[in-house]
Amino acid sequence: MEHFSPIHQTIAQRAAETPDAIAVADDVTSLTYRQLVDRADDLAAQLIRRGVRRSDVVAVHMQRSCALVVALLAVSRAGAGSLMLDVDGPERWLSRFIEVAAPVALVTHEDKPALPAEVAVFTMDPAGRSTGPVCRTSEPGTCDIGSGTEPVRFPRVGPEDLACLVQTSGSTGEPKLVLVPHRTWCYAAQTQQREHGITAQEHGAWLFPAHTNVSVSVVIWPFLAAGARCRFRLRSSSAHRRSWRRGSASRASRSSSPWHHSPRRWPGWSGRVRHCGSC
Repeated sequence: MEHFSPIHQTIAQRAAETPDAIAVADDVTSLTYRQLVDRADDLAAQLIRRGVRRSDVVAVHMQRSCALVVALLAVSRAGAGSLMLDVDGPERWLSRFIEVAAPVALVTHEDKPALPAEVAVFTMDPAGRSTGPVCRTSEPGTCDIGSGTEPVRFPRVGPEDLACLVQTSGSTGEPKLVLVPHRTWCYAAQTQQREHGITAQEHGAWLFPAHTNVSVSVVIWPFLAAGARCRFRLRSSSAHRRSWRRGSASRASRSSSPWHHSPRRWPGWSGRVRHCGSC
């Protein structure tokens, strides 16, 4: 990789270039690039204030939404790695991952899984706003929350630093956690942009399960790093997703679903589809 720039830094640059462009949208809300980055920085500052440090693990237990993108950016900005938990997973399954990864904090907007008492819990509203008083400073690279506090300095993130932990299916035995470095996020986003011609004019649809690395490496980050718009629907039936997809104005979709669920079979839609394996 000739030049490494962590995903959160690249998206912050897009926010500086086109602050009022829509970045993400779901059934409830939409966020501009400025709002997306500001709210991620707000939460990142809160995480750091509560003791989150570089290479720590922060559990993220949220459904596909604008708020989830804010949370993932915030954890990255704080220098930590996201433990991406399946909101539909059984508690016994999730507890095993939590035990192994030992997260120091949880970001959620749903009923949270069982966690050790010492884990700090941060709740997000549908618009990606975190709880707690937050105010930014004018100094670049810093953020201040509450009154009478020193500005928070965000850590420098390197290519081999932890970006996220994703769970395997368990098809070969006991489910495992895979550590994904920032290098993978950055390289995957650049590759998708290059191979599929993703530009700021694109409208992408997010159909992957929210807890997979494919969701961020192949779907969300390539579009946002390009300054494009990414749309997604909250939980819904297949029929609702097809109806939404036809009216979403998205011109590209990333999917790992079986062929019979492919957008190519959705009447009335003429956009592009890319089927991507897990990475």
